[in-house]
Amino acid sequence: MPTWMVENQKDAKNLQVVLPKLAPPESPIYAVMPYYKELGLKQRAMIEFLKEKLKK
Repeated sequence: MPTWMVENQKDAKNLQVVLPKLAPPESPIYAVMPYYKELGLKQRAMIEFLKEKLKK
């Protein structure tokens, strides 16, 4: 599973990283939206949230 999905469990010592050198390669994540529409507050907030959470 992606680390960001189980981060809380790992911090609580419920999970343990096994074989850290065999981690999958990173892959980019894109936010896709129609070009003709301005982003609403909810969409902008979600994108900012994801950028902050997925930052290394």
